[in-house]
Amino acid sequence: MTPENIKQLRKKFKCSQEELSRILGVTTATLSRWENGQATPSAKNLEQLEFLKQKLSKEDPANLKKILLIVGVSFTAMAPVGLMMSGLIDKNNIVERVKGLFNKK
Repeated sequence: MTPENIKQLRKKFKCSQEELSRILGVTTATLSRWENGQATPSAKNLEQLEFLKQKLSKEDPANLKKILLIVGVSFTAMAPVGLMMSGLIDKNNIVERVKGLFNKK
């Protein structure tokens, strides 16, 4: 994935560099270096970027971004996109988790 492809993916996803870096589990500086061609994503990060690209072709970018950012707040041990790729989270279980936060007494 070229630096321009990464930047285009972020724009299609309607994310700031800070938001996408949180979703990918990297620093904002790292993402900036990828977009400027000063560094290359690792194989794991390339796999995550490709996964996001595929998900964006099937899902609404705004909803997907919200889900992944909520996951980033709820689960901090792994990058949100990594959790989605692993099958540990999906839209339905995130919606249920968020509902549960509001239904607690």
